[in-house]
Amino acid sequence: MARRHRFHSPASTYHIMLRGNDGQPIFFSDHDKHRMCLLLQEGTERFNHHIEAFCFMSNHIHLAVKVGDISISQIVHHLAFRYTQYINKKYKRIGHLFQGRFKSVLVDDEKYLKELIRYIHLNPVRAAMTDSPENYFWSSHQAYLGLNNYVWLQTDRVLAKFYSDKENALISFKKYVMNGIGVDTEYDFKSGTIMGMIGDQKFVDDTLIFAYNKRKTKINVDLLIQKMCEDNNLSIHALSSNAKHPKLSKVRAIMALLVRESENVSLEKLAAILNRDASGLTKLANRLEIKILKDSTMRLEVDKTRQMISQNFERMSDLTPIPKECQNVKPDPNST
Repeated sequence: MARRHRFHSPASTYHIMLRGNDGQPIFFSDHDKHRMCLLLQEGTERFNHHIEAFCFMSNHIHLAVKVGDISISQIVHHLAFRYTQYINKKYKRIGHLFQGRFKSVLVDDEKYLKELIRYIHLNPVRAAMTDSPENYFWSSHQAYLGLNNYVWLQTDRVLAKFYSDKENALISFKKYVMNGIGVDTEYDFKSGTIMGMIGDQKFVDDTLIFAYNKRKTKINVDLLIQKMCEDNNLSIHALSSNAKHPKLSKVRAIMALLVRESENVSLEKLAAILNRDASGLTKLANRLEIKILKDSTMRLEVDKTRQMISQNFERMSDLTPIPKECQNVKPDPNST
């Protein structure tokens, strides 16, 4: 089954669910939850988004995230990568911590933000972990009531939807959440109602129009491989080998990132060409996506390749096969 496309809609709110691999725990101590909080704060400072609600369960977390210009995929990939690094190092583990692809639902926050926050805060009650959300420490409910504080948590916008003055807003908010106990929500905050979104038809149409206007570019994968070989003095044989030299990994990462951004080439196709696993290319792309936020030189290199590939897509429709001289170039084992 094809993966549902994630729509990036700046200044919009997403319900995020990150689950442990095979339903396994992702938290093993309160210290781990404190680390997750630190990483959430780090993310808001780096990517300029707002966390408006959270709930940490034993094997998954819920977040309400209002994004800026950075996509929700980039935000969550960074969070999951950094937290997995921490857990694996602390507990001497290897491998995946989170289950495959995280879930995200784009929510029309003008109409459904209050219900989303209530849904997140009542998660421990629905799981029979507590009788009242007020008694559960690891969610944002206590912070909304003024019983706890997180510098990275934004509550003002939600509370303003209840009353303009904070005192009455808190009273109304608490009553609203408590009234949801034992009542099934009519909205599917796990999967969305239309194409991974919760909103009326106008909200969906506006999102789709924006996504179309900002649609992904098309690339020619043969051109991409040819240019990466030429520019890095490599051969397709070297790129498709089992070698894990840093130079080869960097080139594979750039190619994976650009293919993932495209609308006409899949990572599975690139993986087949390079004789690699698509999940491995995804990891390379995720790491590169994080690296270019801090490394301006790498960012310029990726942007230059991206621009060249997209500009030459139409011109290269009759592209000839990769030249033999490119195929015969051997990787320099001393290069970086």
